[in-house]
Amino acid sequence: MVTFFYLIIIITSVFIFINHKSYLYFVVILELLSLEILIVIFFYSSMIFSTGDFLMMMTLVTSEAAMGLTLMVTILRANGSDMVSNKNMTMV
Repeated sequence: MVTFFYLIIIITSVFIFINHKSYLYFVVILELLSLEILIVIFFYSSMIFSTGDFLMMMTLVTSEAAMGLTLMVTILRANGSDMVSNKNMTMV
């Protein structure tokens, strides 16, 4: 039952990711997916991982979020809007 719940959350996140046209939604949904993967890995292998491994993975997820937000702010400053539909994907 828990596996089905995780699968539903991942599929729903992917569909939300496809339907929105803003970079902010992309960053938030990607962060939710990476957090979901971290939770699934932690629960399924809680006997194998130690606390240090979990903290290392949590650090990687946090740094990925910071990098995503930094890239989003850079794109926003360069183009003036965070809507995907009116962008030429080249950074000049």
